[in-house]
Amino acid sequence: MNVGNVGDLSIGQWVAVVRMWNEAHAPADAVAPPSQKEFEAAVLQARSLH
Repeated sequence: MNVGNVGDLSIGQWVAVVRMWNEAHAPADAVAPPSQKEFEAAVLQARSLH
């Protein structure tokens, strides 16, 4: 992007840069995030371990 001062970017430009960065650097075998139910189950399991 070659921006001299990143402080000159608008919030929309930052969003576009971050989206493209994430897309370009995402691993090819990226795993989908857990569902809400799976996440809550993992949290409950982790709490019971302590």
